Amino acid sequence: MSHVLVIGEALMDVVTKTSDGTRNTTRHPGGSPANVALGLGRLGIQTEFLTSLAPDEFGNTIAQHLRESGVSIAPESFNAERTSSAVATIETAGSASYDFNVVWQIADAPSLPPADIVHTGSIGAFLRPGAEQVRKFVASRSESLVSFDPNIRPSLVGRRSDAREQFERFAAISQLVKLSDEDADWLYPGHDLETVREHLFALGVLLVAVTLGGKGSTLSTPEDSVTIPPISGVRGDTIGAGDSYMAALLAGILNPASGSEHPNRLAGLKRDDLLYLGNLAASAAAITVSRNGADLPNLDDLRQFRLSV
Repeated sequence: MSHVLVIGEALMDVVTKTSDGTRNTTRHPGGSPANVALGLGRLGIQTEFLTSLAPDEFGNTIAQHLRESGVSIAPESFNAERTSSAVATIETAGSASYDFNVVWQIADAPSLPPADIVHTGSIGAFLRPGAEQVRKFVASRSESLVSFDPNIRPSLVGRRSDAREQFERFAAISQLVKLSDEDADWLYPGHDLETVREHLFALGVLLVAVTLGGKGSTLSTPEDSVTIPPISGVRGDTIGAGDSYMAALLAGILNPASGSEHPNRLAGLKRDDLLYLGNLAASAAAITVSRNGADLPNLDDLRQFRLSV
């Protein structure tokens, strides 16, 4: 069975809303890499997740949430004094304030089995001290396809120039990079997406996926590019949509529909492969958008949805 290792942050999203003088607080497991691991597990992919948790209420809740979807938590993940959180306070008038309490580090030499794909990104690729530990570990996994999604959070990644340098250090050891048009615009202001893609190809990336919000997405190799239109008639919040897209894209690479090469050979992808992968990923994202929060689809959800569109 194909095996994916996901490395990155997991945190508890704590949202407090005030309405008519009443404060209501909800808690949901979150974090982009954690969502990608969740999505892969629900799509039937053997998935291991290396993160940074504490054996506290938040950490145990996050771990249980992932395990219920078939994700294995690497034992080295329980290495923190407290589990990270993102606290959002929304007042009656709609104004919101945010407080991120994120601690990020991983074991220096985690003992993990070989994986077909290693995926990382988001805060875990930028926040020190863990970011450099992640980069060195990922660079050592020469047997794996490396997938990277920066999922830029401007308030957490530091100065733009430093974040761009770190992004490129990760991109240079990755064969697949997925980013949003907002990520690209923040990292490379004033440059169009074609210029950003060409820059990534020059760094050695073999497949670049760009999500365009309500305008769909593009998948590009150095030889070809396809545009995937948005799926019409889907309404809801977009929490977790990009992570759902990422998870389905990786699942599609591991389970190709049109005779693709081994996933380490992304250079062998043909136009039909790109269309298949893009439409599969877009379908997963659309399902997530149709639901509340980061509720990613399972394999049956995805099959039924693709039959209905």
